[in-house]
Amino acid sequence: MTKLDGQDHLRNTFDGVDFSMGYGMLRVRNEVLLMQAHLLRPALYDAAGNTLDFGKPHQLTYHSTLIADLEALVRRPVQAFARYGRWQPKTHYTVDGYDGSIVSINPVSLFSLGLNYKFNDHLRVKFEYTDSLATETQEH
Repeated sequence: MTKLDGQDHLRNTFDGVDFSMGYGMLRVRNEVLLMQAHLLRPALYDAAGNTLDFGKPHQLTYHSTLIADLEALVRRPVQAFARYGRWQPKTHYTVDGYDGSIVSINPVSLFSLGLNYKFNDHLRVKFEYTDSLATETQEH
């Protein structure tokens, strides 16, 4: 997939792949997404006048999820899951879309544990705990 800017120039290209497989009550789902930027952002300056080189803001994100279908064990439509994901930007600074400030960004990791309960084909409730594994970014 591609994204164009206001003058119809190629801005970003998105490439992704997903893979899943299952055996018995277990299933593994994986997904990778790569965003490649084709336009350089203009250089900006911090409060001290130093140049912040944004470069091309390529980004890589991926996650792997292990799902256990527990319905045969508990006789209820319940699934448990564990997920690890990571977002890896190539640039260290960005303009925050929330307030326009310049913020530093870092890779972020997430680990999640959860349960899904399926009431019917149209309603499913999910309880999830997520931990950022001591990673953080200044972006909102």
